[in-house]
Amino acid sequence: MKMKNLISILLLVFVVSSGVLIIIGRDFGGERGKEGSRVGEEEYGEGELDPSSPGEGHRVVAWYFHTTKRCPTCVKIETYTRESIEGNFADLLESGFLELRVINVEEPENEHFIEDYGLTTKSVIISDFIDGEQVAWKNLDKVWEYTGDRRVFVDYIRDETALYLAELLEK
Repeated sequence: MKMKNLISILLLVFVVSSGVLIIIGRDFGGERGKEGSRVGEEEYGEGELDPSSPGEGHRVVAWYFHTTKRCPTCVKIETYTRESIEGNFADLLESGFLELRVINVEEPENEHFIEDYGLTTKSVIISDFIDGEQVAWKNLDKVWEYTGDRRVFVDYIRDETALYLAELLEK
């Protein structure tokens, strides 16, 4: 039964990814970090990109919000989130439709995210932007629950992201 579920999920991810790329119909390009990969705090570092502005067109952003001081579990949340997004949605990241952004909310230019998303702790948020304006978002609030099991965490991020993208296609 587990193999059937895995195959179903992989097919869903493939179909959603393909559908989104077909709908997009062009490469959104955008700015890229080192070696052509998207995101990561290290690529934003010195303000190369405005982390609060996803750019033109239709884009989805997976955010990991953290503070300056991070415990091992907080670092694990970033690592697992990055593994899931980069491992399962590489084609959407490459097209620029999906972005992964790691943001320190204690930096003055990022403090607004605390109020924008009602953040009370380190969080993973998926948000939908059209021409730079956010139109919807979802807090993946079970990340703290699943940090003890890498596979469950990675699957949770994958499944929630795929579901979010599938819901966009239905609109």
